[in-house]
Amino acid sequence: MKLKESIFSRRSFLNGFLAFGFWGLVGSIIYPIKKFLLEGMEYKDPPSWTVPKEEIMQGIESAGFYMFLYGRKEAIVFRDPRDGNLKSFIAICTHADCIVRYVPTEKYIHCACHNGYYDLDGKKIKGPPPRPLTPLHIVEEPDTGNIVFSIHEL
Repeated sequence: MKLKESIFSRRSFLNGFLAFGFWGLVGSIIYPIKKFLLEGMEYKDPPSWTVPKEEIMQGIESAGFYMFLYGRKEAIVFRDPRDGNLKSFIAICTHADCIVRYVPTEKYIHCACHNGYYDLDGKKIKGPPPRPLTPLHIVEEPDTGNIVFSIHEL
């Protein structure tokens, strides 16, 4: 069954369809360039991050370590068995950005993705990681009972 009258001719419909596809392609190319130039693509860590001390101590008592978010990155804190002080690192392996875990029974930090091992100071013991873990400086706030973590010393 043919329509006697149509709103669009075939030619105008195809021209509109192709124009829509062309402008969609142009927009998909220009948008990331604009976003990079105007807003920047690099994420910067916050200067410091505060975590309640009770949460950290409960995590260390139950699992031997505590994981938390430092900005958008995973971080780990554990008690150093050598001196009893807290140690903290950004918990991202320097090889392939996997999350590392502290193994309290073996006293090392392990990346399960490619079997990388770090010592308690965040230095590579063996495996593919090219650099040590990023350490976090720890300061306890006496008045609030919170622990402040920072990449650089405050």
